Amino acid sequence: MGKQLVIGIFGLCGLGGFGIALYMALTPNEEPVPADPVAREPLPVATTVQPSVGVADTQQMSVRTKDGGFIAVHDVRKNAGVEKQDYRVDGPFYVFHLEQTVSGVGGFQLLFEEQSQSFLVTLFAEPVPATRERALEKLRTSLAISKDALCRLAVSVRVVDDVRPSLTDVELGVPGCGGMHIDTL
Repeated sequence: MGKQLVIGIFGLCGLGGFGIALYMALTPNEEPVPADPVAREPLPVATTVQPSVGVADTQQMSVRTKDGGFIAVHDVRKNAGVEKQDYRVDGPFYVFHLEQTVSGVGGFQLLFEEQSQSFLVTLFAEPVPATRERALEKLRTSLAISKDALCRLAVSVRVVDDVRPSLTDVELGVPGCGGMHIDTL
């Protein structure tokens, strides 16, 4: 009787294992659906131009656009000479271009705020319209994107108060993207 009991137990275990294996083989595999439906969509890629910094396409970052989408740009945080500032409560920012005023040509600074996914262009000298134009072109080529893609990004353009006090608290924006017209400056 003991021998028959052991054989019966092994038989049931074998039959149960066979049943589980058969069930797993016949049940279709379903991939898990991400909790965020946006995660299933590929990120949109902007029309790019050749990067002015001479880096491979593998050095890109995805930046949130004003409409909540994403756009792939050159990762300026990895440029040589980038200065990371970590003293702000709302997260670090990266100064990726600083151009001083030279021979009457206005200087400017470009930085990327990681937390807000935005870019800040600070103008240091007159003529404001020409300095803004040069700064925004440098931003566009540094990110390796088109002018249309630049319009989709959160870009703030400001003038320091000792350059032109009347523009200190004015958001100049990007011309052609809803920014102030040059003739109003």
